Amino acid sequence: MQIKWDDFFPLVKLHCDGVAEPLLVMAIRAAAIVFCTETLAYRADLDPSDILAGVAEYALDPPDLGTRIVAPVYVAVAGREIDALCEEQMPRGWRARGAGQAQGYLRMTPQLIRLHPVPDTDIARGLFVRAGLAPVRGADEVEEELLETHGETIAHGAAARLFEIPRKAWSDMQLSAYHQQLFERGLSDAKVRVRKGDSTADLRVAMKGPIIDDDAKRVYFTGDGKPKLTTLAMATQGEGTNYPLASRPLGIPAPDSSDDKHPLLADPKDRESLLQILSRDDLIALKIDKEKSPRSLAENLAKMLAKSGESLLVEEVLRANTLEEKQAVVRKWQEMGRAANDR
Repeated sequence: MQIKWDDFFPLVKLHCDGVAEPLLVMAIRAAAIVFCTETLAYRADLDPSDILAGVAEYALDPPDLGTRIVAPVYVAVAGREIDALCEEQMPRGWRARGAGQAQGYLRMTPQLIRLHPVPDTDIARGLFVRAGLAPVRGADEVEEELLETHGETIAHGAAARLFEIPRKAWSDMQLSAYHQQLFERGLSDAKVRVRKGDSTADLRVAMKGPIIDDDAKRVYFTGDGKPKLTTLAMATQGEGTNYPLASRPLGIPAPDSSDDKHPLLADPKDRESLLQILSRDDLIALKIDKEKSPRSLAENLAKMLAKSGESLLVEEVLRANTLEEKQAVVRKWQEMGRAANDR
């Protein structure tokens, strides 16, 4: 159901009263546009379109004159979801590729997508798109859902804009900054809710490690208790399909009275020898300069290891399956380091 902007007035006037109604409408509408553009929380299913053989590009029409398309969030061809593609990552000559069944789409503009490869078959009402929407600048109405679910966030955004206007009775830059902070917090919360689909499950976020061409294929992820690290081998080797099959928590174990429980970080004077089991790429990632003195290297490494723990050790340690094997690897390098120092 559509509502007027003045339905937001009570929420905004709690923070900023005495403002003329036209200014209130402008501030609320501007905040709502930013909210919808940033979060993609305002969505609608567009009317299905016919797919034509040999035609790659398709315009997306908003459901009404008061909205505009921000971005497609779901695209399906003949009932099958297809993936979003990035033009910068497409192979050379991709536009000249022969026709076939569409496997993905490129967003050419917010209102135009290109199917890839070019469809080779007519499909009546075969293109389905769900899109994120935002009100246009001249919109007089908006969906009631925005008020019911995100009204307070939009009100904070409107208040931040109003307090920012100079030389008014209500002008207050400190209050503007305060409400802007609450607005941005609401944006972040809404983005999480949109990605989770309002599910109560943990949101899992995964990212690749910082090392270019990392042979171990390290991935750091959250959403399953403590932040964890896994590698391609750890994640895929073994029985089962609940990937990753194995991982380990980031950080270092809690202190223990037994010195041999945590040999990898046991004695500060042995930290220098651990440099020998760091790969060149790991040293680069840690921004450790090999030309510095060993003492400086040891101190830097100790700090880095204290923050990041075992995740920074090279493959020789990562390949060690048992604690005893890891201890043996560390002892070997420690002995080599001591022998070098003795010389």
